[in-house]
Amino acid sequence: MYEEPLLVASEYGHFEIVQIMLKSGANVDAGNEDFGTALQVAAEAGHVEVVQALLQHGANVNACRKEFGNALLAASLEGHVEVVEKLLENGADVYAQNISHQTALHAACREEHIEIVELLLKDRALDASQADALHEASAAGSLDIVQYLVHKGARVNAQSDYDGSALQHASKEGHINIVQYLLDLGADVSAQGGYHGNALQAASARGYLEIVRLLIEHGVNVRAQGGIYGNALQAASAAGILEGLHMVLQEGPQIYADNTDHVNNIFAALVQRHTMIVEILLKHGADGHSQGGCLGSALQAASLGGGIAIVNMLLEKGADVNSQGGEYANALYAASAKGHLEIVQRLLDEGLDVNAQGGHYGNALQVALMGINEKIQRLLYDDESDDRIYDYPCGSQYDIVQILLERGADVNAQGGFYGNALQAASAGGHLDVVHVLLKAGADVNAQGGKYSTALCAATEKGYQEIVQMLLSNGAQVGSRESTIQD
Repeated sequence: MYEEPLLVASEYGHFEIVQIMLKSGANVDAGNEDFGTALQVAAEAGHVEVVQALLQHGANVNACRKEFGNALLAASLEGHVEVVEKLLENGADVYAQNISHQTALHAACREEHIEIVELLLKDRALDASQADALHEASAAGSLDIVQYLVHKGARVNAQSDYDGSALQHASKEGHINIVQYLLDLGADVSAQGGYHGNALQAASARGYLEIVRLLIEHGVNVRAQGGIYGNALQAASAAGILEGLHMVLQEGPQIYADNTDHVNNIFAALVQRHTMIVEILLKHGADGHSQGGCLGSALQAASLGGGIAIVNMLLEKGADVNSQGGEYANALYAASAKGHLEIVQRLLDEGLDVNAQGGHYGNALQVALMGINEKIQRLLYDDESDDRIYDYPCGSQYDIVQILLERGADVNAQGGFYGNALQAASAGGHLDVVHVLLKAGADVNAQGGKYSTALCAATEKGYQEIVQMLLSNGAQVGSRESTIQD
């Protein structure tokens, strides 16, 4: 709630009412932390007359609210040229920052308001607080603003904490014209830093084939290590699984449920582009054996991403099928987690240890029982407290469980979140899988994991048929020996 009538009148542009209130003694700088002052809301809404009236009555032109900064930043973000002019005439601080250390120039660059960029820098040099404005313009794709900032002295190779250099920003967003321009100016093609590590990793992760080729032509180090993926080959091998998920979520958290064909098309296109990028990187000397990054290795990344063609390429290049590391422990665990049946079969044919331990759920057999990875479910459904995220079905999971058992998976292997496969299946409500595991010799009274025993898991979740099946197979009824873990 505004609470202050002057703020309401200012936001909605009721000029005459604003004048009446000011003449009646309203506090021109009254406001609150959420909405700021009357001047800030009027500037954000673009009401020039109201802004002028407030300034004439002594409004503090540089009053700030933490999130949005001062009135100049608000007007710059929304593209209100006349308001920006009026604020500058009245001494607005061009260098004032919001809570994210962004200035009015950052906002104007991000939203591609070149007239405002020119106003903000007229007769002014770039300040240290504005040094990374070039990054905003490069990410936004505005070549005109990029060129103007360079003309005003922006440093092409300046780094920011999150996304490195301007070249990395442009590469991540697919703006090949800006990538070319920055390279022509001498941008460091192999500069390290930021989330993706370097420009090549950013382009590889997002599937921008032509930018990858351009960077390679300019001598980028294809083996450079760093960033969230570890190196460009691993970024490309993931086949866009993380970047594609981000794209899906940008369209709204319900799109997965509402339009699965659209989502599948997004990922299919990403896999195709990433397969070509992997081929190019390998041809130019990328190391398929290197370890590091959140996905451990290129083979593990490809197994998670579901690109069978990429998996085959890496195996043909001698990738270590049993390499360990990363969030998904090994390639078999990654493929099993995502339900990539063809990749699971291929890895097992290559001799991958079916009982390799590691990962949140302990081994491939247990993670196969979980269906779609829990973290992706949390993102899609935005409900971390709802245990249904563990039970979401995935068509290939049952087949993968069968294959793993046929290939010698230890049905009683201990470890991971649920302790053993039987408890995992019981917690997930998978009656058919519980039956298969018991037939394969699962210990019905095995201890460990979140629920202590399979019977406790099924009981707490209310799966009556599973409870009956476990009891008929010798499950012991008794008090728990340990409390449920958080």
